[in-house]
Amino acid sequence: MGHPAPPNGMKKKKVVSVAEKAGVQITANDVSTCHRLPGGSSGPKSLIAKIVRRNTKHKLMKNKRNLKITNISVNDDLTPIRAKISRELRKRVNVASVHTV
Repeated sequence: MGHPAPPNGMKKKKVVSVAEKAGVQITANDVSTCHRLPGGSSGPKSLIAKIVRRNTKHKLMKNKRNLKITNISVNDDLTPIRAKISRELRKRVNVASVHTV
């Protein structure tokens, strides 16, 4: 038997905490919804969140490099084909960064 899932408010607090570590000030009202992704029992499960405003999401994505010293990563939730395109573009030498809309 597993541990009971924390309430949604606790998950939103985690998203706010990660954003603050990245240097972006948000509140729980900036998070539309969030939930844990299903996965194996080893390690913490990934958390997926929908940010209400696009400009807030862009700030978070721009500042995610501030999380490099932690074991936290922030990524877009892309379809498999878009993830492949993004990965291929990042491999190119003359591409500095890849952004999705």
